Amino acid sequence: VLGSQASSASRVNALNQAVGFAWTAKTRAMLWDANGTAKDLGALDNADPTHSFAYDISDSGRVVGKSRAMACVGGWPSFGEYAVVWEPSGTIQDLNNLACTRLKGSAASVAPLKGSSCNADWSNVQLMSADAVNEKGQIAGTAWNCTTQQYQPFILTPIRRSAGARRAPPRHSLVGSK
Repeated sequence: VLGSQASSASRVNALNQAVGFAWTAKTRAMLWDANGTAKDLGALDNADPTHSFAYDISDSGRVVGKSRAMACVGGWPSFGEYAVVWEPSGTIQDLNNLACTRLKGSAASVAPLKGSSCNADWSNVQLMSADAVNEKGQIAGTAWNCTTQQYQPFILTPIRRSAGARRAPPRHSLVGSK
């Protein structure tokens, strides 16, 4: 990226769009189009605007990564990282707010990650980094469990609405380990 000290791309989709991040006076999630034009994807409003990272992009242009907060909040990690998704429209959303329906593995449409057990109690879990997204919209990443003080994997699966349902923001079910 012109004017940056360094930049790094981590994934390319079928449309030759790439994601990664660039370092200038700040570290920002970036999207490069097929022509090499760079776009700063931004950060969460409640996060340090100098730190965001993009790790993966779907063929539909959905980008996942993390946004880092400056403050330490209660028992959350001192670096205050939040798993995020950037929609093709350019909006950024904290996945902790999207994962509003928390289901046990038997009720979800995906199995837990290998070695994980499912549990419906995610009240002490902070989704910290979204590392991968597939064409079904499923998002995998890393969470922090404040109770066990351990990292754990997660998968978010979009909940499809019926054809006659009122249009509402997408929701996700959460599958992972406690």
